[in-house]
This record gives sequence, structure tokens and C-alpha cells, in this order.
Amino acid sequence: MACSEGIKHAIIINETYGPSDPALGLHYHDLRVIGGLAFTQLAELRHRGAFSSVSQTFAACCTRCIKSNDSKVTGLPEEWYQDTLSCIHEKASALTRRSAGIPAMITSILVAHPSSCFLENVILDMQAISDTPVKAIPHAEVIQLPQVHAMNCLKDIFTNTQLGPRTEPYIADTLHIAAGCLESDVWAIQNCGLMLLKALINRLLGKNEASSSTVSTSIPDANNLLYDKFPNLPGLIVKLLQPYTQFTKSAIGTTAARGSTMDIPQAQKVFPALEIIQRAGMPPKYRLTLKPLLLWHLGSTIWYIRKKTAKTFSIVTDASRLYDEVTELLQEPWSTQNSLHGRLLCVRDLLFKASDTVDVIPRSIIQSLLRLFKPLAIQNRCPFTITAYMDVVADLLRSQRLSTKVDPDDKRRLLDIESELWYKSATYGQLDAGRGNLLSRSISRCDILAAQHRLDTIGSVDGINLAAIPNLFRQLAKGDPDILYRLVIDFEDVIYQWRGPDIEAFQISTSILLAVVSEVPMEDVKAVAMSKLCSLLSLHSSRHVSAAYTSVPQFFAMLESFSDWNRASIHSSPQVADGAIRLQGAVISTLTQAKVNSFTDMYGGLRCAVNPLEAWTRTVGLAGDECNEPHIRIAAAASLEGFQTALRQSVDRADTRPEFLGIYLVLYDTLNDDDTEIREKGASIVSWTLLQPEPSGTAGSATSSLSPLAAKSRLLDFLIAHYNNSTALCHEAVGRLAGVRVELGRSVLSHGMANTTNAEAGHSNVGMRPMLLPSLAVSLGEARKEDTALFSEEKQNLYIDEVQEACGWAIVITKLSSPSIERDLAHELEVWVMQGLAVLAEMAQAEVDGPLGWTTKPEVFTMGARIICAAGVLLHWASIGVAGVLEKDIREALQALHSAGGKNSLHGSWMQRIEELLQRGL
Repeated sequence: MACSEGIKHAIIINETYGPSDPALGLHYHDLRVIGGLAFTQLAELRHRGAFSSVSQTFAACCTRCIKSNDSKVTGLPEEWYQDTLSCIHEKASALTRRSAGIPAMITSILVAHPSSCFLENVILDMQAISDTPVKAIPHAEVIQLPQVHAMNCLKDIFTNTQLGPRTEPYIADTLHIAAGCLESDVWAIQNCGLMLLKALINRLLGKNEASSSTVSTSIPDANNLLYDKFPNLPGLIVKLLQPYTQFTKSAIGTTAARGSTMDIPQAQKVFPALEIIQRAGMPPKYRLTLKPLLLWHLGSTIWYIRKKTAKTFSIVTDASRLYDEVTELLQEPWSTQNSLHGRLLCVRDLLFKASDTVDVIPRSIIQSLLRLFKPLAIQNRCPFTITAYMDVVADLLRSQRLSTKVDPDDKRRLLDIESELWYKSATYGQLDAGRGNLLSRSISRCDILAAQHRLDTIGSVDGINLAAIPNLFRQLAKGDPDILYRLVIDFEDVIYQWRGPDIEAFQISTSILLAVVSEVPMEDVKAVAMSKLCSLLSLHSSRHVSAAYTSVPQFFAMLESFSDWNRASIHSSPQVADGAIRLQGAVISTLTQAKVNSFTDMYGGLRCAVNPLEAWTRTVGLAGDECNEPHIRIAAAASLEGFQTALRQSVDRADTRPEFLGIYLVLYDTLNDDDTEIREKGASIVSWTLLQPEPSGTAGSATSSLSPLAAKSRLLDFLIAHYNNSTALCHEAVGRLAGVRVELGRSVLSHGMANTTNAEAGHSNVGMRPMLLPSLAVSLGEARKEDTALFSEEKQNLYIDEVQEACGWAIVITKLSSPSIERDLAHELEVWVMQGLAVLAEMAQAEVDGPLGWTTKPEVFTMGARIICAAGVLLHWASIGVAGVLEKDIREALQALHSAGGKNSLHGSWMQRIEELLQRGL
């Protein structure tokens, strides 16, 4: 590492050192030493970080040498090339996946050397070494493989952008060499040949993903141009797709000759050929040759080859021949289950492609599939081919065109398939998880999609086995979670594509998703089910209130499992914890709509241990705290969005529930969040809840959308108008004014909600928890301390203006009615303000302030502003006759602060505010 660090500094000197006098520059000896040292390091080192510095140094040395006027210096790169050839052979037994620094030596020399003749010689040398047969040495522990280093050098040469068009004439020959290496018995040569072939394919076709489902068939000339430019490319594709050289042409297309001899090393050469066909299209003159080869590989013993071949076949098939190819693929006989499986995969891909270009699937195709139902689904004993067949049927059911344009007899038969297959799920239930669950997933997917079409066409779920799906989900949870995950995702078809309300379907869907959320242990499945259930409740609960009410016990059981959000967030994944927060909002909203009378009666009748609304309010408030990660706060805002329908209904009835006060306060906090997305979501909720929507308005579609600042003002006006007598709101406002909301506010809110409810029931507010405002002498002392930390801690919320917030909540307090103000609270606030004014007056008397004085520290200025605003609140309370507030004492304390501040240049904003209070009381 010390040597590599020295070379790192050498490259800096090498690139920047260029004296005007040639005699003072780097000479032959200097460049030979520096370049030789870099060469040695490239040949020996294995450290990636050092390799980057050393390779740049060697490249800079080569460039300097070529640009020199000294013939001895310009000959150094060719000497180093000869040394590289020797290194390739000497280190033929020291193999790494990328040959360490040897390819960097070659590319550095070639980039610096302008001669095309030299480039040709280098490429030919590398091709010759790569194409050299491996000398088999029986029982040899170490095999010499210079071919590995040579192919890695070729790979770097053809992927180097600086060489560019200069290397293009040599691509065709290198393709054949790489393809030939795939048939080697030595794994290292196979691997390097495959990497070289992939690099060449990317050079020809770009670095797009090979899994693309489309090809540029609309521009056939572009594909023809590629094959015209490289005429040996089609032959290479045929060579790669040829199963074995000993097979005759007549053997291709049959599966008897294949047996089980095709192994993984021989199979890997098929993938590059399929990739070329997918991305460049089928060579026009080779279609008749390549089609039998593709059909042969549809029967491969390797699943992924069958799948990739099916995708390739569907991509290159012309749109005019899609259904002809489907008909041919469905023709019997099939000699093996592998061949049948590959053909069904191909049929599925072809029909999927056809769905984008035609209006309706021809009746002949549907009848062919129905005709194969008995041999493929009933008499067949292979669960994999049954699954492939049922996937094709499910895709047909999923097509939206099926419900209106398919022959009624065919549709009825297609919809009845699922009921005939339920016993298959039980038959294969004894199989291992991979086979039995895969079949169960496919059959269940057909059931769900069939139910969707029953709902679309006849508005009933009669005859559909949806009621058994929850039990199936529980069985799958014990087996393969991946299949259950996909099945829950497919359930989206039922949720989002109903054409009309159906209470029975809503009940079944809700019970299914509740079962998954409550009973399935896999967290990724649980998170998806939460998302689906949240969407289901948001979209349809308002139309199925009575159905939702029948599921109240299940909802409560689920809510109790989510009641402790802190514990859930520790023991669950972030997706599940966030999903639980989101889902609670939709569930609470559904319960609110299902039972519109008092929450106390509703929850008391169900004997619930915790009031779910209060528990959810506390949960969403904790989740929205500024100290949490953004994804948690976003989940809290989404939970509030799920509850907005219930809020809006309460506003429309002009019957604002006292239990909702905490929700409004949490909603207010979203408007002060540091994240723009959360503030805008909060503003959207306020807009839709408090503004009059359009006649056809749905959730989130208000006549006008307020900005976060305007939404804050509108929400505060709403709280003042509807909670004017609320002691809980008064406590919360005083806490926010004093800056203790984070430590205290939510507990005060919890007590306030209970006492507000009691007050409306005729009970007193006696027993309200005291505010316990902090000591200002201690707080101001801590705020004035200089921060000596090396790295200062940034505020969690850089958006909120704490002074503006204090002034805003002071205005809210002054607009509340006298019954909302408790005597103990007024006394505590008065003590706090008097103590603060005394401390501020003492500081103002002792020190001169001025533009850079002690009040310029943000924490001190904010605290002083809170005290002055609170003094204004007390003066207002004294003017309306609140018991215990002494206006004279407050004015004297303000006057003392004003006098001391006038002598020592106290902050002008404070002085102006104090003067206004002394003149007007507020």
C-alpha cells in the first residue's frame, strides 16, 4: 500500500509537471522507471483502490511516451506490450475473475498508441491466445490458462470508449471465439467467454436490459442493417442455439434425442443467443432455421431456458401470426411434460402480446383451451403444467374485453373451470410446498378473477369459492410465502375493478384481508395486505357501512394488536409498522361511519379495553413527531388522510365531536412538518375537510386547495369556532405557547379529551393535570451557554418559525371563552411569566444588547418572545375578569423590562411588542 500511495502522488506530478524547457522535463530514464514501477504494480497488486491509481499512472506514462520527440521514449509502450505478453503466459496459473491489472496494461498502451496497425496486431495476438485449445494435463493440480487473461483483455478493449470505431472490424471474429469458449470443459474459460460475449452484445446493441418485452419490429430496416453489417452474426446465433453437434437436423424438434443429458454448462450458451434475438429481432433469412431451434428449447429440461425461450418467441412473432402460432403450439401430442410446460408459457406470452393489438381473443383460441381442460387439468398429474395451463386461463379471465365480447357459452364454460379445479388443490395439498402451493396459487387466482367477472356480469358471487380463500391463505402461510405474496397482489383485481356495490363481496374481501393481516406471520405479505385493505376501506366503506359494522369485532382485534406503535416499530419491519399506521386511519374512519353515535357508547358496548380513537390519535401523533424518519411521518399523514371522510361527515353534520380535537391538533402539526410532501398532504386534508367540495367531489377533490400556510390559518379559525369552550384546547394552546408541547402536550391532550367529554355530559373539569411549565431561570441560562461542540447538532425541523407559532397560539388563547380557562392554569402561567420577565429584566440591566448582543442567539430570542406573548395573554385574561390574574403586577414587570432595555439597547422587536402591550393591554 505504501508503494501504491507513492504512485498515486507520481500520477499527480506526471500530469501537472510540464516545464517550458524540454531539458528540465521527464526523460527516458525517468519515464522508464515510473512506467516500469506502475507496470510491476499492475501485474502484482490485487487491491482495487490501489489499482485505480496505478492504472491511471501507467496510462499517463504511455501517453507521455507517445507524445515525446525522443524515439527511445516513444518505443517504451511497445516494450511494455511485449512484457505484457510475457506476463500473460507467466501468470497463466494465477487466475482472477478479471485478470487483475493485465487488461489495464493493454488498454492503456492502445489508447495512447495512434497506430491502427499496432491495434490490429494486439487484437490478433489476443484472439490467437484466446482461441488456443486447452492442453489437458491428467491429474495436474495447476492448469496454465493464458486464454483467461487474453479474453479479459479483449473484453476491456471492446468496451473502452476511447478506442471506439477502431475496434469495430474485429467484433465478428471475436464473437465466434467467445461463442466457442462456451463449449469448453474448463469452467474458467466458459465464464470468461460468457463475459466477453455479453460485452460484445452490449457493444452491438447497447446496454438495455435483455428482459425487455418489446423489440423494434416497427423499424425492420434497422435490424436488417445490423445483420448486414455483421453477416456472420446469424450463423453465430444458430451455433449457440444448436443443442449438440452430434444431433442431426431431423433430430431437432423432437424430444426423444434430448433425454436428460443437457446440463447447465451446455445450457448457458443459449442465453446470449436468445438475448441477441430479443434485442435485435430475428434475422430475416434465418427464420425457418431458427424457429425449430426455439421450439426445441421450449422443451428444455431447465425451467429458465423454457421461460426465456417463450419470451423470445413471443417477441419476434409478427402480430399477424400471433393466433396462428398459438394454435400450432396447442396442437397435440406433447412427448414430455417439459415440452408441454414450455409451450404453455409461450402461449401465455403470445396472448399477452395480442391483448395490446386486438379487441377480442378469437373464439377458436378459447375453444382450443377449453377443449384441453380435461387432458391438461383433470387427467394430468403434473402440478407444474396444470399451473401453467391455469395461468393462461387466469389471463383470459383478467382481460376486460372478456366480459362483453366473448361468446356467452364460452364465457360460462371458462368461468366454471375454477369450480371444477378446487379438488385439485386438495389433491396436491400433500405435495411439497414448491409444487402444491404453486398450483394452489394459480387455482386461487382463477377463483378471484372469476369472482370479479361474476360481479361484473350478474352482480352476485353465487357459486364462487371466495369463502374458502381465507383458509387457503392460512395454508399457504405455512408453506411458500412467495406464492401467498403474489396471490395477495392479484387480489387487487377484485378490489379496484368492481362496477357496482356488492355488500357480500365487500364482506368476503374484508374478512380475507383481515385474516392475512392478523394471522399471516410473513411481514412482506402482511404489508401488502394492509395496503390492499386500506384501499378497500377507503374506496367502498362509505357504500357498505352496514357490512363494515358486521366486521367491527375483527377490526377491534386488529387495532388492539397495533395499539402500541413503539413496540410494533421495534419488533416489525418498517413496511409493516408504516402500514399499520396507515391502516388504522382507514379502520377508525370505517368504524366512525358504521356507528355515528357517541364513541363512548360504541366502545363501551363492545367492552374494548382502550378507546380506539384515543389510541389511534396518540399513535399518529407519536409517529408524526419531528424526530422520526420521514417515512414514518409520511405514514402518519397518510393515516390522517384515511380518516378525512369521517372528519368531513362530522363537519357536514355541524356536530363536531370533542374526541376529534386531538386529531385536528395532529393534523395541524403536519402543516408545520419539515417535509414538503407532508405539509402538502396536510393542506389537502384540511382543504377537503373544511372547504365545500364540488358536487361530484370525492376525497381530496375540493373546490380549491389551500397552501399549508393558508390551511394553518383556516384550521385554527375552525378550532376557535367549534372548540371555544374546550379546556383541553386551552391547555394545549398554553403548552404550545410556552414551548413544552413535545414533552407535555399529548398527555395534556389525552386528559383534556376525557374532561371535555365529561363536561358535555354534565360533569365538572375538576382534576385537570397541572401544566408544570419549566423554570425560565434554568432554561434561559442553558440557552445562553455557548456551544463548544466540534459538530453542531442541526435542528430536526428547519421549516417551523417558533416565534410566529407562539404569537399565533397566543391569539388563539385570547379568542377562547372564559369557561375554557381554568384558574390553576391561569395561576401557573402567571407565575411562569412573572419569573421570566424578572430574569429578562435582570439580564437587560446587567448587559448591553445591541445588534450582536445576547438576544441575537435564536434560542434566547425565541424564549423571550414566548414570555412577552404570554404576558399579553395574561393581560387579556385580566381584562375579561379571569380570577387570580393581577394586571398591575404584570404591567409593572413589563415596565421594568422596558426601562432596562431602553438603557442597554434591548432588541427592537421585543421593545416594540412590550410598548404595544403597555399601551393597549394586548
